[in-house]
Amino acid sequence: MSYYFGDWIKEQRDFFNLTQKDLSEITQKKITQSIISMWERKEIIIPSIQNIITVTESLNISLQSVPWDHFTLEEENETRCVEMKKRFSLYELPSACSVKTFEGKTYDLKGFVGIEKHTGEVKHITDLYYRAKTVVSESKLLAKRRKENEELIKEKREKKLN
Repeated sequence: MSYYFGDWIKEQRDFFNLTQKDLSEITQKKITQSIISMWERKEIIIPSIQNIITVTESLNISLQSVPWDHFTLEEENETRCVEMKKRFSLYELPSACSVKTFEGKTYDLKGFVGIEKHTGEVKHITDLYYRAKTVVSESKLLAKRRKENEELIKEKREKKLN
């Protein structure tokens, strides 16, 4: 069974006994009732990281308590683009464990966001994808980019890291 961000929002509203309108008002209308409705109807599968931060702060919930790993990130019938054989796709990034950027930061991946190991800074995976130097899953190097302006390339064979 699929579990979407909208399902989680509905659970939070039920827990706090809020209507969609109430939640919108708690966010000081930074998030409209119609956006909340679209999340819950799964018309918007992935909200912006800023909207997630706004909701969690408004409900006094920590970002770490959001069940990132359990969210389904695409519609079940979504047709993905044909992947290029050599390139590591943005769609593959959520399957990895961590990303190291050219700035030397390491982000643990939790669904469609990355949480920086030392500061707790949260970034959407699309932001991380374009800054990624290496992509790792369970101590295996999956992909790397030699220079910032090059494509992120899959390793031909997953390399075990020491």
